[in-house]
Amino acid sequence: GKFRVNDIAKSLSGGGHAFAAGAMVKGRLSDVKDKVISTSIDFLQKKMSYVYLRLRQNRLERDWKIVG
Repeated sequence: GKFRVNDIAKSLSGGGHAFAAGAMVKGRLSDVKDKVISTSIDFLQKKMSYVYLRLRQNRLERDWKIVG
């Protein structure tokens, strides 16, 4: 796996293993689907922002070592 899904499940009152998790969400299917999708997108955007910032930081550190 590439993304830890247990954090998403926890935010929906569920849980599980890092790469195999779930949640029981009450409500109408369309509402639950929207909630799960928006929650997943939020988590993925945060994760991708973190990855981007780390890559940028690593690149800056590498460039400064070459120049310095």
